[in-house]
Amino acid sequence: MIKAVIFDFGGVLAEEGFKQGLRAIAKENGCDPEIFYSIAGELVYRSGYVSGTTDEHSYWEAVREKTGLREDDEVLREEILKRFRLRPEMLDIVDRLKSSGLTVAILSDQTNWLDELNLRTPFHHHFDYVFNSLKMSAAVWVFARRKHFLLMTIRRI
Repeated sequence: MIKAVIFDFGGVLAEEGFKQGLRAIAKENGCDPEIFYSIAGELVYRSGYVSGTTDEHSYWEAVREKTGLREDDEVLREEILKRFRLRPEMLDIVDRLKSSGLTVAILSDQTNWLDELNLRTPFHHHFDYVFNSLKMSAAVWVFARRKHFLLMTIRRI
């Protein structure tokens, strides 16, 4: 019997703003979008930003060091955040599942950006739980990256 449904944020509940934003940043800076995405996408984990062991500024500094970017943090953040457009049809599905008695949750690695996006367009209230990498311990999120985190999340629900 199904008791809970867990949703990812980027690419499921909303457009994939991280990938789209990094590709746009690359194009604006004359970089190959796929190579840039590969570098910046790996650095979001390696820098410790996803797990909360470092802050957003340190992440962007690591990206600047590897790629030569010059924009400030706010400009780069906005290029990403503005592309996370919520999908109303997905929130309708969430609401229907919740009203049928199922537990609904988000499992995301969107860092502090998830809360910032919620401030812009509230969506947390649709869910019983919001599991965000930044609020988990670093050890737990490293574990998550190895695909075992889902089981831990299910147990908590």
